[in-house]
Amino acid sequence: MALQFRRLEEQERVLNSLIPSAKIALIEIDLDSSVGELIRGESEHQRLYISLAFDQVLRQIYSPQDYERVKLLRDSPGQIAMVRTFDVTGKECLYWAEVGYTETYRREGRVYQLFYSRILDDIDNLTEEIRLITAQ
Repeated sequence: MALQFRRLEEQERVLNSLIPSAKIALIEIDLDSSVGELIRGESEHQRLYISLAFDQVLRQIYSPQDYERVKLLRDSPGQIAMVRTFDVTGKECLYWAEVGYTETYRREGRVYQLFYSRILDDIDNLTEEIRLITAQ
């Protein structure tokens, strides 16, 4: 038991050190209430998650086409999509991001799912990732 606890602590430490440098945001969604909470990383839209249902935030920060793609991902954990992420006015594209969802899980009788977003701001790496994806 102590060994498992030390492993979990080490995994948590590694995760906490990687998320800022990888520019990842993890949002935990309470699927019963549709409330999202930023639990790791940073997001320009953090205040929106506090004041709006998670789906409303997605509608506000993604184009209609990207919103539909992201919505479909919810039922396909592990699948990802590249989307343009906009400011709160929906007029200025802030960055491209790779987004996806995890499997659902239960805690204290409620159902949750994690949404993750990784900012893709290095155009050279993005170009290489697109090349690798399209080559598959």
